[in-house]
Amino acid sequence: MIDWAVYARLDRLFVKLFEQERDLDVHFLVDCSASMAWSPSAGGTPKLDAARRIAAALSYVALANLDRVNVGWFDAGLGDDLGLTRGKAQFHKVLDFLRTPPEPQGSTALESSFRTFTQRLKRRGLVFVLSDFFDPSGCEAGLSLLRYHQFEVHVVQVIHPAEMEPELSGDLRLTECETGSVCELTASDALVRAYREQVNQFLGELERFCLQRGVGYALTPTSVPFEDLVLRILRDGVMLQ
Repeated sequence: MIDWAVYARLDRLFVKLFEQERDLDVHFLVDCSASMAWSPSAGGTPKLDAARRIAAALSYVALANLDRVNVGWFDAGLGDDLGLTRGKAQFHKVLDFLRTPPEPQGSTALESSFRTFTQRLKRRGLVFVLSDFFDPSGCEAGLSLLRYHQFEVHVVQVIHPAEMEPELSGDLRLTECETGSVCELTASDALVRAYREQVNQFLGELERFCLQRGVGYALTPTSVPFEDLVLRILRDGVMLQ
């Protein structure tokens, strides 16, 4: 198998032999809640599109490594999945599945989605969670559940740059895309600064949680070139050791 740890240090591919007695199950859980379809009116890549591309690229790496791959959707609950498949010849099935996501709607519920996921599977493996992690109940319980059931977990947090650095001012009427709740406010400089602090705190807390519990973490703004995102995830996550 490919030694990603050595590749990260030397930028050259090396192959490990006879370290793994059987193929690895690699699962990609892609968030298709309403917030993942959001994009500012000025344009840009919706987070769901970025997540699907990343899942496709990493799936190809896993299939080329002779591991078994599954891709599935989740939002307020666990949705449909492709089913485990193996071999590069099956990559077209992965692409066909990712091309037709469910209509993004509703909120994100990591714990209930992942509880169903762990109940379905008897064989443990690697789990990549691709999401913005905008779960009103928090992210910790869901990720801890995967770890408790002995999955190796990697978080790919997909964020739009406008969510991190909004360029807003004046009187606004904002609609929460997942719940439909409406908020009217005045976007003063002080309020925008407070918002940025809250976003940075949210991102930092999730990263710290992952690092403290041995969960791989990669922050992936949609503005970063796709190739750079995938390479960063492979290096930071040390995928398929």
